[in-house]
Amino acid sequence: MKQKIEIEIDVPDGKKVVWKDGKVVFEDIVSGLPRTWMEFCDGHPLTADECYIGETCGIIQNCPKGTKLYSPVIGEVTFEGVDYNLNYPIKVSNSFDGLVLTKYGKYLNEPDVECILFPSKDQRDWSKWECPKPKKPKFDPKTLQPFDRVLARVEFHGWFATWYSHTINNKMMCDNNIAYHYCIPYNEETKHLVGTTKEAPEYYRYWEE
Repeated sequence: MKQKIEIEIDVPDGKKVVWKDGKVVFEDIVSGLPRTWMEFCDGHPLTADECYIGETCGIIQNCPKGTKLYSPVIGEVTFEGVDYNLNYPIKVSNSFDGLVLTKYGKYLNEPDVECILFPSKDQRDWSKWECPKPKKPKFDPKTLQPFDRVLARVEFHGWFATWYSHTINNKMMCDNNIAYHYCIPYNEETKHLVGTTKEAPEYYRYWEE
């Protein structure tokens, strides 16, 4: 006949009692994860530079406009931005439709509605997603006009002050009819480069990715 026996045991803080291999043992208590996404977000308030959008704790933080994402509702979408003054702050779109979503990436702000925004069609795990870094603006050499004052440079040679003429096969032609690899405006930010091989300020290095 089976008998049920109840005993009282003093359990140290941070431990739990388990029955293992025919005896009572103490094990460390491991803190559990939030049971729901809503529970997680309640403990991690939304800030002005981030927006929680996935049940796997993914976030959009400083996500650059134009980032490609995916929605099973309308397919591949482009991230348009976040408006924190709205109840549906996340905006995405594609060529034929658009969506505005809650901070949880939901179409409706209801507990049983699921997230419909993901990194891609084949990647539905936001915890494995890395937000692309915003690209810094660069000088566009196509904005140069004939007779603009410029600094020009051939590979491994110094910067030369001259006037821009035109472009042929991605080479900048100047008043001396020489083709240069690099050509940037001559101004207060660049005039210190004349006669040197110093690196141009980051904004003017359009040849870098």
